[in-house]
Amino acid sequence: MTTSIGCTTGIPKQDETLEMFIKRADQALYQAKAEGRNRAVFYRNAEYVLTHELLLS
Repeated sequence: MTTSIGCTTGIPKQDETLEMFIKRADQALYQAKAEGRNRAVFYRNAEYVLTHELLLS
């Protein structure tokens, strides 16, 4: 079993919706899947800022 995690952070601007945040988290999830197994990708300010390999035991 493997784990892929996509996450987004930030302070919403006045014209941003919840759906926009969910879409960014979803994009980060697919980036994590594309990079390989057991990855977490964090999306912030229109870019992927951190990709981390998860060590699962």
